[in-house]
Amino acid sequence: MISILMHIFFAALFMLSSISKIVDFQDFHLAIKQFGIIINKKVIILCAYLFVISELFISLLFIFFTGHWLTYVSAISIMLTFTIALLRVILDKKKISCYCFGKSKKQTNVHVAVVRNTSIIALLLVTLLFTSPAELNVFENLNIMIAVILFSVITLISKEFLFDQGGSSFESSQ
Repeated sequence: MISILMHIFFAALFMLSSISKIVDFQDFHLAIKQFGIIINKKVIILCAYLFVISELFISLLFIFFTGHWLTYVSAISIMLTFTIALLRVILDKKKISCYCFGKSKKQTNVHVAVVRNTSIIALLLVTLLFTSPAELNVFENLNIMIAVILFSVITLISKEFLFDQGGSSFESSQ
């Protein structure tokens, strides 16, 4: 049961992140530019597409291939990529809006973002090492997928409403 809940959590996390970037894709690729790691505009846009597609793919992997090592390697790899980029921002003493879960009025507290990402990586490793793969049938997987998509869309709509109303505490931690 814990395994299923963790897979739903990770699927929702990556789905929410992906959809939030798709909704404001223009702002997301500008956020990538802020990091200063990639300079070429075409490469920035390509990376933006790759990140969005990768997060969506990882979310689907957590739904349909819950115990497969590729699911965890993919998730940990993208989280490590984001964390390394944030560490570079800390070293360069830059101020950025990381766009982790969509646009925000406030700049990212990169130290909190690194701790958050490191915690997610640790949780991924613990889930991989200490839970057994969940075996669900296709209909259960489809129900989970629908629930994860609905959760992500409702969360984004709520965040947009709060954003228009002056922001939320969620944004201040980003």
